[in-house]
Amino acid sequence: MVTLANGFAERGLAVDLVLARAEGPYLDDVGAGVRIVDLKSPRVLFSLPRLVGYLRREKPEAMLSALSHANLIAIVARCIARVPMRLVVSERGVPLSAEASSGKNKFVNKGMKALYSHADNIIAVSNDVKRILVENFNIDEIKIEVINNPINISAIREMSEYRPKHSFLSRELKKIVAVGRLEEIKGYDILLRAIGIIGKESGYRLLILGEGSQKASLQDLAKSLDIHDVVDFIGFQKNPFGWMSASDVYVLSSRSDAMPNAMLQALACGMRVVSTDCPGGPAEILDDGRWGRLVPVNDAAALAKAIQEARNDPNPPNVKVRAADFDVDTITKSYLVSMGVVL
Repeated sequence: MVTLANGFAERGLAVDLVLARAEGPYLDDVGAGVRIVDLKSPRVLFSLPRLVGYLRREKPEAMLSALSHANLIAIVARCIARVPMRLVVSERGVPLSAEASSGKNKFVNKGMKALYSHADNIIAVSNDVKRILVENFNIDEIKIEVINNPINISAIREMSEYRPKHSFLSRELKKIVAVGRLEEIKGYDILLRAIGIIGKESGYRLLILGEGSQKASLQDLAKSLDIHDVVDFIGFQKNPFGWMSASDVYVLSSRSDAMPNAMLQALACGMRVVSTDCPGGPAEILDDGRWGRLVPVNDAAALAKAIQEARNDPNPPNVKVRAADFDVDTITKSYLVSMGVVL
C-alpha cells in the first residue's frame, strides 16, 4: 500500500494513508506527499469508531483498503458514516472458504461472504484469487477486477547496487536466496530438504531473509539435515535487493501465495526464479513457466532439481522484461481507474 500511496501522491492527488496504528518498518518509505493518519487503535477491529469519524470529517472522494479484516472494517465504516465516496477493497491473500476455515479466519471469511458485495469494486491481486472469491464466496465475478501488486523498479535497481558482506556471497559458491516470513505457509521446511538433497558438498549456499514463528524449528531442521553450515537465517532486511542481486537463484517454496512481492522484486533484479506452483499468483507471474521454473508444492526432490537446472541454465530468460509489467506507474493507473479517480 505504501508503494501505491506514493504513486497516487506523485500524480498530484491528496493522499491519506490511514492506519489502525502507525508503526512498522515501512513507515520510513512513505513519501512526503502522503499524510499518515494514525487512528491509534490497538487492533484493526477497534479502529472502527475512529475510522467512521475520519470519514465524516474528511469526506474522501475514494477509499482503498487492503487485507481481509481491514476490508470488512472499511465496508462497515462507510455504511455507518453515510458519506458519498467510492470504496474499493483489495484482496491480497488466498482465502479459504468460510466453511473450511477456523477461529479468527472463519469469522473473517464469513464476513467476506456477507459484506464484500457492499463494496463498489473488489480488486484481486491474481486471477487465482479472483477464482477463489467467485467459487468460495459467491461474489459476482463482474464486480471483481484483477490488478497485480506494483513494484518500484527504479528504486529496486538503485538499492540492488548495495553489496552486503557475507561469506556465502563469494564468487565461487552457488548462491540461493529466499525472502519472506518464517511461517509454515511459506514452505521453508521443503526448501531446506531440497538443499539437503542437493548436498552440502555441491557448493550451494542458502540465504533466508525474514523473521517468524518458525525460525527455531527451521534452524533445528537444518541441523538435523546436517546442512546448518550451508544455510544462514539472515533475518529481516529493509533492503533485500542487494542480497538478491548478489545471489544466483531466487526460490519461493510457498504452499500458498496470492501475489508474492519478493518474486516480483527478484525479477526486477534479473534473478533466475524457481517457485512452487501453489495456489495464488506464482504461475501467473511466471506465465506458467516461461519466466521461471515451477514445481509441485511440497516436493523437495523436484525443487532441488529445478534449483540446479536454473543455476546451470546457459540461456535464462531476460526476466527484467517481465518485471516491467508490474511497474508502479502501470499498476497505479489501473488502481485509479478502479477507484473512479480522474486526474
